[in-house]
Amino acid sequence: MSDDKERVALHPKDRVEAYLKLYERQMAHYENTQGIEWKVNIGVWTLLAAATVWASDNTATTTTIPAWGWWVAVLLVVAGHWLWLWLMHRSEEEDKKFWCQCRTEAWKILGAASLPAWEGRPWWKEALWLISEVGVTAAMAIVLLSFS
Repeated sequence: MSDDKERVALHPKDRVEAYLKLYERQMAHYENTQGIEWKVNIGVWTLLAAATVWASDNTATTTTIPAWGWWVAVLLVVAGHWLWLWLMHRSEEEDKKFWCQCRTEAWKILGAASLPAWEGRPWWKEALWLISEVGVTAAMAIVLLSFS
């Protein structure tokens, strides 16, 4: 109960500063999440490229693994990458939603015109991003399968 009283008792300037700190922190978290997302994308694509080079140079070794084993492995990589990307994009959307709420509250305290609420990225834009990122993974996986 005392926390509520302290929060209400904050001077408007202090409340604006608090919202701006939360806003900045959430934007930094978003940027870090995006950085991790792209590092993992590049890592997955590098591993697929390395596996393709290895498979093209070691045809005797690749024939000892049944074709269905390659298909299962590749499908797991593509599905796992898609799931991971979907979770990362959900996290990024939550970050955006939160920082927009903080920014809106700060604007309200300052008496500025209200900002539109964050509605999120349209589903089709989200789908295009996921398809493009996972599409690269799938294309590289198909090339890898051509050597198995």
